[in-house]
Amino acid sequence: MKILKMCIRAIISMRTMVILFLIYAAALAAATLVEASYGTETARALIYNARWLEMIYALLGINLASNLFRTRLWSKGKRLSGLFHLSFLVILAGAATTRYAGHGYSLHFREGEKTGRLLTDKAFLQIKIKDRDFGQDHSFPLYLSAVSSNSWRKTIHSPSGPVTCRIMAYFPEAVPAAAEDPDGGPVLALSVTDGERNMPLLLRPGDREPFNGTWFNLHAGGDFQGSGIDFQCSGDQVYIRSDQDMHLISMKERSRRTVKAGNRSLFEAGTVFSQGQIRFALQTFYPTGRIMAAPPEENARSGDLFSAVTLRVHKGNDTRDITLFGGPDITGIPEKSTFGSTEMEFAYGSMAVNLPFQLHLDKFIIDRYPGSRMPSAYESQVTIIDAERNLERPYRIYMNHILKYRHYRFYQSSYDEDEHGSILSVTLDPGTPVTYAGYALLILSLLMNLLNPRSRLRQLGKLPLLIILSICGMAPATIFAGPDIPHIDRQAAHRFGRLLVQDEKGRMKPLNTLAHESLRIFGYPNKVLNLSEDQWLLMTAVYPEIAETAPCIRLAYPEILSNLGLDAGPGFVAPELFFSDTGGQNRLQSRIAHAQGIPARSRDSADKAVLTIQEQLLLFRQLHSGDAFCCVPGPAGSEKWVPFNRAATDTAAVSAFHHFKVSIRAGQWNESNQWLNRLEYIQSERGKRLMPSSLRLETEMIYNRFALFDLISIPLIVLGMLLLVWHMILLWKPSFTSFKLSLILAGGICIGFILQNAGLILRWIAAGHAPWTNKYESMIYIAWAILLAGILFIKKHRVPLALASVLAGLILETAHLGWADPRIMNLVPVLKSHWLISHVSVITASYGFFSLSAILGLITLIIILFTGKNTSINRFTLDISRINEQSLLIGLTLIMIGNLLGAVWANESWGRYWGWDPKETWTLIVILVYTVVLHLRLVPKTNNILCVSTGSMLAFWTVLMTYLGVNFYLSGMHSYAKANAPPFPKIIIWIILVQIGLGIWAGKEKRGLGEEEKRRKK
Repeated sequence: MKILKMCIRAIISMRTMVILFLIYAAALAAATLVEASYGTETARALIYNARWLEMIYALLGINLASNLFRTRLWSKGKRLSGLFHLSFLVILAGAATTRYAGHGYSLHFREGEKTGRLLTDKAFLQIKIKDRDFGQDHSFPLYLSAVSSNSWRKTIHSPSGPVTCRIMAYFPEAVPAAAEDPDGGPVLALSVTDGERNMPLLLRPGDREPFNGTWFNLHAGGDFQGSGIDFQCSGDQVYIRSDQDMHLISMKERSRRTVKAGNRSLFEAGTVFSQGQIRFALQTFYPTGRIMAAPPEENARSGDLFSAVTLRVHKGNDTRDITLFGGPDITGIPEKSTFGSTEMEFAYGSMAVNLPFQLHLDKFIIDRYPGSRMPSAYESQVTIIDAERNLERPYRIYMNHILKYRHYRFYQSSYDEDEHGSILSVTLDPGTPVTYAGYALLILSLLMNLLNPRSRLRQLGKLPLLIILSICGMAPATIFAGPDIPHIDRQAAHRFGRLLVQDEKGRMKPLNTLAHESLRIFGYPNKVLNLSEDQWLLMTAVYPEIAETAPCIRLAYPEILSNLGLDAGPGFVAPELFFSDTGGQNRLQSRIAHAQGIPARSRDSADKAVLTIQEQLLLFRQLHSGDAFCCVPGPAGSEKWVPFNRAATDTAAVSAFHHFKVSIRAGQWNESNQWLNRLEYIQSERGKRLMPSSLRLETEMIYNRFALFDLISIPLIVLGMLLLVWHMILLWKPSFTSFKLSLILAGGICIGFILQNAGLILRWIAAGHAPWTNKYESMIYIAWAILLAGILFIKKHRVPLALASVLAGLILETAHLGWADPRIMNLVPVLKSHWLISHVSVITASYGFFSLSAILGLITLIIILFTGKNTSINRFTLDISRINEQSLLIGLTLIMIGNLLGAVWANESWGRYWGWDPKETWTLIVILVYTVVLHLRLVPKTNNILCVSTGSMLAFWTVLMTYLGVNFYLSGMHSYAKANAPPFPKIIIWIILVQIGLGIWAGKEKRGLGEEEKRRKK
């Protein structure tokens, strides 16, 4: 009994909760790495769906429930904390309901087709047994791993004896291959091509397989049957017949002939048959053989690959190996086998399930951004046909707009390549209401906790809560002097910059934006040429021969300079330099080809510099030729705008632009304005449907002109460094009593924050959507959140503001060094949702508070090393630590709310609120790790400043992994660069080890800090 009580106390202790959280976080991190290396099915089999992970869920639930009762969290003064912890139990109950009672399906139908047939999103081993008058069907869900033994075995009883099935092998990716088997039947292997793709085609008697609209059939005897191309096996020979004429080329006889439709011919090796665009030949034929799984070739297309299992079936004295091809979201290819009087059919793949009603696809529609192939939205126009309820009702299903009918939820998922078929995700999930209830309780408790004067956050110090609650709702010298630049009137250039242009993705923007984006790629040569952005672009359009000799290609790598035969230092060179004396051949062409042949992760700085120059030259060629100036509205009915040099049918626009250039060259600025008026009129009249509002146009030009984010980056760094140094001087020399400098520096940082807000508002208006939809926008938003975090604590201390200013400035500066693309982009369909504002803004803002917390933790450890028994420094350290904990609490609150909002968004868009996507998983890891850091104060021996500071510093690596690492190194819906991922920077491991060492060293040097901390707690 005593041992039992000890075990129970251990299970429900806070220390056990911390350990379970860390084990759970480590397991999830390992799962994402396993998925990246071995695939989703392996990750699910080993971790996500494993029994041992279910045990962790159970232990966490028991620990949480027991602490809820043990600490009487329903009593007065604790009810808010009780509501918070109760919400997690409700969420766990909802997740369990979804896991064990929920179902996911896919529905694929074509225009004009009516169907009620669904496919499960899980793979099943399906076994059908027929023994005389006895028949039964079995289905077993399979979670198979590419790295484990997959020890699955089942015994099924039939009237003639038991049948034992056992999985012998699993192939995550495989292709069918023929093999000889004395116990097998005829197997015909063909090599088929249509000029674009080549693939093997395997046939057994009774098989009928399509390829590019033509059916291939194999018969074991008797007459030819069916349409298409028929094969008939007789002994060890194969004969062929088709319902159309075929052309035959014999390699042996070096002859050509035609086989008339309906005529029979011998099908043998060394002979190529062709019919239309299809060519095929005999690969191999086994009179007695079987189909087995083989590893795919390196260049195999993912659409041609299957998962496969080798199943060993034993009945009586008969044992056979059967290879089954299929997998999740795929209808398994059935395999039949006979054991005496028992006929069996096996399949591995998704099961077919019938709806109690049907859907008819009336039409599938894709809307694209004007003049591009980029989808703006796509939808399925369906009709619900319910015979039981005598109902026929039309409905539109599109992204973020789902169909809910009879407990089923239908989501627009994907579509066929020919755009005449639609793929819907379908869910039947009784756990959704329970989970949503848990989400609501959790968000309510988190928001109320911000207002609760007894909460830990408020006990640490007062904060401007209104701001927090609002978040929850939202040039070098040139190498050559270059030519004499002609005079370009600034006012005329500004008006030219107001003309609209259509980019390759269909976005309408002013030419001023094209100039701004182009100059960023070139490295801002306009500053060297003393031209404004609009003047530089106008010079390029009107004087292309001068632009070719003007220095605008930036060279910053010595190797490239030597390849060009230059001895000067880095700077700008003219584009003509790359083509002089080469007959039009790029002088760096061989160097560019070498860089392109190297995998992205293996390219060095010189390779990247060469490819950057190639990008610059391609852009210059578009500008020089005029192809970049897509300013002429297309003909009636067309949304594609064309360049002036290709607008052959629009003589008015071409003539106006020609006269505009002539007047510019002649220096007749008044006349040029008249022709600009003509061009603006043509755009407004012929392209009025695509014209952005004047507000958006003016705002975008103001945004480009001031470039506020670039403007404030260096001042924020300088002001933050000065403020930090000043307060460090005050810390060690408290006799300095002047605070005017501190006030001035803090005021300058606040002005920078105001400009940052102005930049976000300008970009929001110019883009027409919230400015946090890509990497660049997320970086400027994180910089904003970091600075906001520093301002929140300005009354308590100004060191956090100084650190936040430096960090925000560094992030803004990094964003403008070519690491992220600052262009305003059109949104993909899934982002066209109100959830974009709430989910992304809240969850990204949390990164700002975690960033500040990490730097505060680092500063705390450094100061601890030098505190000794200095009372004033100890007080400062404790103040910083309290701010650190507040920042952690706010960051954790924001990321939890943002994660819950993201789950609801995912459920409204993709049909599941949690799908173990790596981004989702790592966000959960961040929540788990920071929860552990904040609970260290409740665990004996870790209830001190040192542990919290070290934890906040080390925990930030999970944020960096979520924000950057997932995108580059893991696969998922939020990832974009895994194939071109850079090598993992090994210096990160050394930095982590140094941080751990710093924490250990600081622990030995605490000395007087402990007494001050105890005095504060009293």
